[in-house]
Amino acid sequence: MPRKSEESRQQALENIKLLLKRSPNGLKEQEIADTLGYERRTINNYLNNYLAVEGYVYKDGMYWFYMEDREHFSVSFLELEPDEAAILYVMARTFVKQSDRRDALAQAVLLKMANIMQEDLLVSFGEHLTAAARELATQPEDADYEDVLRQLLRGYIYRRKLELIYHPYDGNEFKTIFSPYLIEPSGFGHALYVIGHSSIVDDIRTYKVDRIRHVRLRSRDQYTLPDDFPGLELLNNAFSIYHGEETIHVVLRFDSQVARRVKESNWHRSARFEWDSEKPGHLLLHMDIADTTDLEPWIRGWGASCEVLEPVSLRQKMLQETQKLMHLYELSAPSDDVNHDRFKDIFGD
Repeated sequence: MPRKSEESRQQALENIKLLLKRSPNGLKEQEIADTLGYERRTINNYLNNYLAVEGYVYKDGMYWFYMEDREHFSVSFLELEPDEAAILYVMARTFVKQSDRRDALAQAVLLKMANIMQEDLLVSFGEHLTAAARELATQPEDADYEDVLRQLLRGYIYRRKLELIYHPYDGNEFKTIFSPYLIEPSGFGHALYVIGHSSIVDDIRTYKVDRIRHVRLRSRDQYTLPDDFPGLELLNNAFSIYHGEETIHVVLRFDSQVARRVKESNWHRSARFEWDSEKPGHLLLHMDIADTTDLEPWIRGWGASCEVLEPVSLRQKMLQETQKLMHLYELSAPSDDVNHDRFKDIFGD
């Protein structure tokens, strides 16, 4: 009986796809139910929990449409050497560590990879990927976030514009028509960002996915990437996400307790190290980056082991932060008059 039920469901799903393919103007759920002879709630279940999840159909207002572009996209068979598969496993683990929410799409990919590796390689990668999928399943569920991410991915894959509502960190919500050019994870803060053209400013903007309140795929509104869009090179000057053509020269001093640890990593493509001639054992890190917004929490993470020398504006910001911390912990606040005489050679008069 379960086998027959499964076959019936698969046939119903196929019939819905065929019907929507023949209906370029879309159909309401009740129209599909009446045509195929099902109850509306059954059609609703098949559309939302199967076909929409798998990317075959989408809803625009009250009407359901077939995603015609899906037939033009397929993933070729991937042959991997065992060591290449190990790299894929490391990438998957990086994603899981970065994720602070449950993600059904990612779970499905991990389990598919696990099955392939378990059958073909006969090594522990498959078991580890299955464990990674289980770990992802323990993260808090957020249906709204999953829906937003799914729509963003479809807009990105099929080159469709999106109507989205965004709530910036320090501003009011706004609505914009958005063309997603890049989807990029941040190396810090478990965050995912989307970069593209925003109609409200008629320019490139970077939006944090967590702050997107609603997304609607504009299925008939295609976009093309501008010829001058640089792709991932856009992020060359970013410390993580915040990009721009102009750069700021940053100099940080690390004490002897963390100097070796800092020097072990390449923090940015422009990073340059030198030992501090004034303070033996201390390390100077030079970087040229577009924006310090995502650098600041990284600096704070090093605590008193990291001192900002340049630029002056960033140093002042860290000084103000230190004063707030002293007030928070009920320590005597330092004078607002900070003596910068020893930095004249660096900052100028």
